Amino acid sequence: MKHFKFLTLLCLLLALVCCLAACSQGANGDGGENGGSGDGDPTGCTHEYTDVVTAPTCTAAGYTTHTCSKCGDVKKDTEVAANGHTYIDTVTAPTCDTDGYTTHTCKNCTNSYKDTIVQMLGHAWDVANATNSSCGCTTCQTNYSWTAPSGFEYDFERYFINNEFVGYKIAGIEGTVPNTLKLPAVYDGMPVMAVGDLALNDIERLMSLEIPDTYIELGDGAFSWCANLSSITLPNTLKYIGSNPFLGTKYYKNACYEVNGRFEYVVRPLIMNGRYLMKGYLKQDQTEYTVPEGIVVIADKAFEDYSQLVTVTLPKTLRYLGTDVFLSCSGLKTINIHKGVVEFGERPYYVVNNRGVLQNVNFEGTQAEWQTIKNSSAFAARYVKYNKQIG
Repeated sequence: MKHFKFLTLLCLLLALVCCLAACSQGANGDGGENGGSGDGDPTGCTHEYTDVVTAPTCTAAGYTTHTCSKCGDVKKDTEVAANGHTYIDTVTAPTCDTDGYTTHTCKNCTNSYKDTIVQMLGHAWDVANATNSSCGCTTCQTNYSWTAPSGFEYDFERYFINNEFVGYKIAGIEGTVPNTLKLPAVYDGMPVMAVGDLALNDIERLMSLEIPDTYIELGDGAFSWCANLSSITLPNTLKYIGSNPFLGTKYYKNACYEVNGRFEYVVRPLIMNGRYLMKGYLKQDQTEYTVPEGIVVIADKAFEDYSQLVTVTLPKTLRYLGTDVFLSCSGLKTINIHKGVVEFGERPYYVVNNRGVLQNVNFEGTQAEWQTIKNSSAFAARYVKYNKQIG
């Protein structure tokens, strides 16, 4: 009997312990339907959360972070969408030798970008008040002077625009040319505005070249095969660039790699000042090419002989498309062009000698705007036809 009472008491004690354990688990949230805590935490922690609100930014969403001070549990919720940028626009007007543009700067962060490029004004030369040795601009008050060089001399020719004598161009040079050459800006009271075809080519001594902002044109091969020419300072005022003005210079070779013991031009377009596409070096099997934004002038014959090229897209910033740019591009079918182009060289779209095979010119503007461009430019209507608009 004593053993029976002892066993009975032991069973009652075990039942009481189990009951107390169950109650304790229930109180701690461990008695949920799925065997977990009431708040879904298997540790049974009675969470005490501290909330931190992260505000949305221009590009990132906002949210609330809940962190338990007892166990470190973290959860996020209450997401708020990103605000997006709020831009303030600042217009920079064009000057004689710099383009104008609009800068968009977000007032809530550091993000900014530029667009709406307005072409530079160009100098307004005060020829009426010039002297034989100086000439100034009436707009920006820039004044250039002329001092005859020692040991060599330039050969100057008159320079005409629309049959009007507007300045001079350098047609040649004689004597011992120095290693460093800064071209003259004025001569005989008029601006020097161009370097003629092959005018300063094959000058082995020439190593450094600076061209003032009176110049608007470089002719074919103007400085070609000046083998040691490695430093070139160009103005932003150039409007017309002939074929390969710096071919064979050290400047070009510095952008090349050696193949089979000789230099080959890199398979990438040669761009100077970020605005002049001198030569469109592409892979020979390349079928499409988009000229980068920022390019203002594409030089003559820039894409000559790329027979596999099918489609070319020109940038909104482009102002001048040179002569025979696509000469012998026998596979070219489509050119996408924006209405910012204001001038063309002769035969800008010639693709195979004297025969054009170009099928489509997709233009940003209307057909009437396209006709206006054609009527104001040097190329004949037979070379291209308006096809359709691009976005």
